[in-house]
Amino acid sequence: MKIKEIIFITLCGLTLAANAQEINCDEVYTTRDMNHCASAELDSAERIMGQYLEAGKKRYSNDEIVLKSITEAQGAWLAYRKAHCGSVHDVWREGTIRSVMSISCSTELTKKRTHEIWDTYLTYMDSTSPILPEPSLD
Repeated sequence: MKIKEIIFITLCGLTLAANAQEINCDEVYTTRDMNHCASAELDSAERIMGQYLEAGKKRYSNDEIVLKSITEAQGAWLAYRKAHCGSVHDVWREGTIRSVMSISCSTELTKKRTHEIWDTYLTYMDSTSPILPEPSLD
């Protein structure tokens, strides 16, 4: 193997290793890293929302009308989030911040929706403890 090939392979390996390092989302400076961290936060918020939604559906699993309503409401909400946060993307279309602004919009709305799901489907009118703990809006 020629020395140039060895150097090339070594550099490629170092580049891959550098890209594979975990990003510290408390200290991001590049747009790419900001988008990565914002996407990770959205993924987490969506996972939590899914858990709360499934718990709500489980609570009303014997009521087809409520189950259908929950599913329809969630579909309408997803369409709203897409349209609203798409408009946020358009507001910032001239800048590199457009993606992180849109993703952050989706995250904020998802956390609010999770709280609505909790309040509507997972709490009781009396002093009975809720099915799941109150989700954070932070």
